[in-house]
Amino acid sequence: MTGADQHLSVNTGYYLPEGAQYRLQQLRDHMRFLARLAQPRTQAEEQARQPAICMDELAFCLELLAEQVGRVLDDVEYAVIEGAHPLP
Repeated sequence: MTGADQHLSVNTGYYLPEGAQYRLQQLRDHMRFLARLAQPRTQAEEQARQPAICMDELAFCLELLAEQVGRVLDDVEYAVIEGAHPLP
């Protein structure tokens, strides 16, 4: 492997702008919160066929998550288009 090849392999990868990385961390925390919220807390909730949360509310939360993921992906795409960092 030449010196140039080693340099490329060290710098290969996706680079996120700081704001996008922060947004991903927030998204992760939000998803963990939703997972805890969806867990049954009582025996009756555990045995119920219908979840305790409304499907409209769940759909809204998932739409927000999708929007946030889209923003992060846009940030990554923007960094590549601008030539800040090459694609791996």
